[in-house]
Formats: sequence, structure tokens, C-alpha cells
Amino acid sequence: MNIKFSDLIILNKPDKIYIPIDDNKDYTIIPKNGEYIYKASPIAHTKGELKETIYSPLSGKYLEINKDDNYKYLVIENDYKEMNEELRGINKQIYNIPYEDFLKKLEEISVNGIYTKYLNSNKKTIIIDCFNNSYNYIKYILENYLEEILEMVDAIYEINKLNNCIFVINKKDKKLKKLLEQRIGTYLHMKICKVSYRKKENRINLILKKNKLNEENIIIENINNILIMKNIFKYNIPFIEKYLIIKDGKKFNPIKVKIGTKISYIFNSLGINKTKYAIVTNEKNIEIDNQDIVIDGNINEIII
Repeated sequence: MNIKFSDLIILNKPDKIYIPIDDNKDYTIIPKNGEYIYKASPIAHTKGELKETIYSPLSGKYLEINKDDNYKYLVIENDYKEMNEELRGINKQIYNIPYEDFLKKLEEISVNGIYTKYLNSNKKTIIIDCFNNSYNYIKYILENYLEEILEMVDAIYEINKLNNCIFVINKKDKKLKKLLEQRIGTYLHMKICKVSYRKKENRINLILKKNKLNEENIIIENINNILIMKNIFKYNIPFIEKYLIIKDGKKFNPIKVKIGTKISYIFNSLGINKTKYAIVTNEKNIEIDNQDIVIDGNINEIII
């Protein structure tokens, strides 16, 4: 499928953001009402041995907690200054991070269940699944940020002392296959496995059988999680922003927004006057009929 993406649009100036936290988890909210918050500062964490921490995507005033049936939303008013409490720099030594420090960092920012995947030191293979439901999102990220993806995957491979690294792609996507083949030449432990579209539901089992791998010894990752880890380990930035693809007819618009941004802000910024649309995650498409949805880590595409 030949897709031409528009230039990246950065939408980072909503009046407020609504950061979702799972109401079924016991969170401690750090700021008090009216307190000033810096960008990328921790604003909530779970209790117990495994602490999940949530960070603010912007600087501004913490206002309140909104609730619906499943989530609480921490509401923060944007001051448009993007103030950081401390400067963050690039870590050029991501390959040399000790395994224990790698785990500790993942535990601090635990999202999407990333941390638990790497607890077992018996894991020997990482499978990067580039063949899930978010086809347009994956295609955009790999076409534009492949070098950074490969660098982070290589670091994960080295830190966890793995033996295999496999990228799973659609057999028909010749452009992506060519792109990967051109770039992974210097990473001798990486290889590409192609799966036909009609066998996509059974793709992991096919890869295991073909490569004589055991299910208990593998880590299955997606491109979104690799991006999250890249920002954490290379740029010291927690998970506070998200790439999305807005598919409007034949137009494919990549955007970058803050976690907690309302879709109404995105639509208004892009001049989209719709209430019905679909959001796309790695697993499924969900039909929506209002603009009150907020962006979280699972939404990769919006189809108008």
C-alpha cells in the first residue's frame, strides 16, 4: 500500500489537559489543587512494591480531578511556558546501562506493562511486531524514525543479553522490507520475518515454529513501546507525548500531541468538523460519536 504522509504537525497548546489514571488502581496524587507543576514532573504514583508513576506533559496549574465510569482525569491548566524543573540531556551510553538500572528505570515509568516483560532473565529473543492493527502509525514511525528505533532495540538486546531479534512485517509491504533491509545491515543479530496477511492472526506462533523458539523465552514488543523506551533512556524524557496518524479520506496527517489532550482540540486545530470517527489501537478499532475522548498511550490513529 503506497501511503504518502503529510509533514508532522505539533499540537502542544491545549488550554487544559486531562491525564487519565485508572480508577481501579490505588494512586497517590502528588500536587494540591492550585499548585504549580513543571513539565515532566511526577504528578501521581501507585502504592505498593511496583510503583507506576505518571508525569505532567506540560507546565501549569493543577486544578482538579474529573471522573467518569472507568477513569479519573487529572486536570492541568496550560501556562504555555513548557517549564522544566531540571534540564534533561542526551544519554550517549544507552548500550552500557546495567540490567538492574534498566529495570529500575522501567519500573519508575511503568506503562503498557513494559516493566514486567523484562523481569525474567531467561528471555532470549525479542520479537518486534510491526504487523498489528495500527498499520499507518507503524509505517510512519518506521519510515521517519527507524534509526532511533533500531538503536533502542539494539540496546535492549545488549542490556538483556538476548540471542535473537526478529522484526515481523507484512509480506506484501515491499517498501518496508526494503527499508529495514537497508538499515539493519550493521546489526548482524537482527532479521526480518515476513508473514502473509491471511496468516496475521497466527503470526507469532508461525515465527516461533519457523525459528524453533519457545514461547516462555520471548519478549514481544511493539513500535510504540520502543519509542517510549527510546525517549526514557536516550533523552531522559518520560512518556508525556504521543505520535498519532489522522486519516481523513486519502490524507494521512501525522501529529504529535501531549498525553491527556482532548480530541476536540485536535479536530479544531486541524479544521475537522466531525463527531463520529474511529480510534485505532494495536488490537482494534473503536467507533466513537463524541469529541470528549482524551489521548492516552493506546491510541495510535484516528480515522475520520
